[in-house]
Amino acid sequence: MDPITTAIVAAPLAGVVSGVTDTAKTTITDAYNKLKTLVAKKCGAKSDIVHAIVQLEAKPESVNRKGMLHEEIAAAKVEQDDEIFAAAKQVLTLVQPQQAGLGKYNIQITGNVQGQNIGDHQQVKQHFGEGPKA
Repeated sequence: MDPITTAIVAAPLAGVVSGVTDTAKTTITDAYNKLKTLVAKKCGAKSDIVHAIVQLEAKPESVNRKGMLHEEIAAAKVEQDDEIFAAAKQVLTLVQPQQAGLGKYNIQITGNVQGQNIGDHQQVKQHFGEGPKA
């Protein structure tokens, strides 16, 4: 899921998480409202993406509504707008601080690694057979 969809999905749910202080809720709400305002300003208050946000807010757990929002964001190419992307990243930083290093890949390695390929269109060739003779 793209970072803008993730931010819009995560923000309404952050208010129901136990342990979140009132100050944190206010900060998250302010950042989320800024993101929604930017989206409405750039896409239009009656755009499909704004409608998808309203629908998701009514049922934040709905997988179908999350999918609809994701589709509208992709169709409007909102993820290419630097200002909206920055606002979404701010929301995610507040909601999920451990994921603040937002990027295309989220790599977490636990244990020994003998080889690793990261990126699009990676190809790995493996050759099995006898190993080198000493």
